[in-house]
Amino acid sequence: MHLPSWTTGHDLDLILNLVPQELVPAAARPAMLSLARRLPSLDFGFEVRLHDTAAPIDFSTAAAPAVPADFDVLAGAVPEHDVAPDLRPLPAWQLARRMAQQLREFGMRGSPLDARLWLEFDRAAMEGPRPEPCLLLECPAKHAENLVQETDNAYRLVCGEPTPPVIREAVARLDRQRPAGVTVPTIGVMTGREGLPLRLRTFGWPAAELALALREIWGVEASERLLHAAAVHEGFEPALHVTLDFYADRAPRVGLPIPIWPFAPAAEKLARLHAIIDWMVRVRLCRPEVAPALLGWNGWCHDIRPITGAPHRHASAEMLPVLMRYILQFKLGFDGDGELRAKAYPGVSRVAVRQRRQAA
Repeated sequence: MHLPSWTTGHDLDLILNLVPQELVPAAARPAMLSLARRLPSLDFGFEVRLHDTAAPIDFSTAAAPAVPADFDVLAGAVPEHDVAPDLRPLPAWQLARRMAQQLREFGMRGSPLDARLWLEFDRAAMEGPRPEPCLLLECPAKHAENLVQETDNAYRLVCGEPTPPVIREAVARLDRQRPAGVTVPTIGVMTGREGLPLRLRTFGWPAAELALALREIWGVEASERLLHAAAVHEGFEPALHVTLDFYADRAPRVGLPIPIWPFAPAAEKLARLHAIIDWMVRVRLCRPEVAPALLGWNGWCHDIRPITGAPHRHASAEMLPVLMRYILQFKLGFDGDGELRAKAYPGVSRVAVRQRRQAA
């Protein structure tokens, strides 16, 4: 029997049979599948804008610490599980390969492999003849007491150079105003966008105090947008996660992630998912017809390929390959027209579960 190859396209093909049109419209699927069939099997997901059925759907794949072998795959160390030959010479794919090689080498030297490398494709990239991803290297802030040093470390890993001076100064000014107890869980550097912007994620910074800091550094717009989004968000819960995308030539882009508590018991995660979606429909951030599709997303399907053929170091034939569906997070942010919008991030991970033995 001919078995499908280990590509993201095979995984996506299985999943799209289970995805309602309200999440991924039929018009978006051909380009997404065409791209995915040229990529090795990696965890993947969608960026779904919840306010408009015609809004574009972005697609992303990722190498994460949960599956260290994914860094081997992106680094080109597993030739039978590589990206398509026509993609390998493209600059963004070359950069992704170098970054994966560096992260892989850190792991081989005993450093913890704790970064996540996202490869993001918008509609133009998927439909174009040379699909190149925007890359986001997301690192934990191990020494958040010195954010400037942390950002320098992240930029050197991505491009071999320190933080651009304008962004570095903005980070330093913001850090000086950070209250005690405010954490910075992750730092990310984004490629494929002009100026190599930086993403900081903060938690626990009171909205009024953060807005004041933004106003002093960048002026009114970023401050007012944060206060507007925080006022809406407060109707759901007061504690704020905030992402700030720093650019060299303009005020930062403000986002408010709403996580789904990945390590909580299943019943708590499901209750939180219901609460978030009900709230977003109520405040008109999510179309009502999309809510059932979001609530029905979580689940799994069996992958027919033998686990022993996977590049992910699950060699035991007792393990059953499964594709798990979950919602990573929601996020509030502002479109180019200044309107507050919401996005959902449904994801798919490849996992292996131990098969139950049949009773004698």
